[in-house]
Amino acid sequence: MESSRGFTLIELMVVIALIAIVSSIAVPSYQAMMESGRETSARNSLLGALQLARSEAIARRASVSVTTTGSTWIVSDGSEDIRVVSIPTGVTASNVAVTFQANGRPQTTASINVGGRNIEINTIGRASLTSSTSNNTPQSSEGTE
Repeated sequence: MESSRGFTLIELMVVIALIAIVSSIAVPSYQAMMESGRETSARNSLLGALQLARSEAIARRASVSVTTTGSTWIVSDGSEDIRVVSIPTGVTASNVAVTFQANGRPQTTASINVGGRNIEINTIGRASLTSSTSNNTPQSSEGTE
């Protein structure tokens, strides 16, 4: 009697069923991970834009602002756009209107919500990341003083 090489139909069906079970468990986790990554990317982009605006205000000795226009954050000195940063699709972000004066200080302090976490700008112009549900204790900070 010859032994056949290959897989039986039952073996193939078991493998397909296992792949279906594993993928049905992995897909929701993957989607949550992608959403979290988009939110983190948006926060980091805004922090970078705020730091750029502050440093450009000092370097140019002029006011530089960061504003929300549609689905972008725009760093501008009033006469030209220094940088345009796109807000990732699906990320909720409050409108931004922060102006840094020539000394690097903002005109007012601000709290900007991006993806469920706040970016706080203090009186000296330092931007830091805080949790929106906490008592605004900085969890990690960005920027220089």
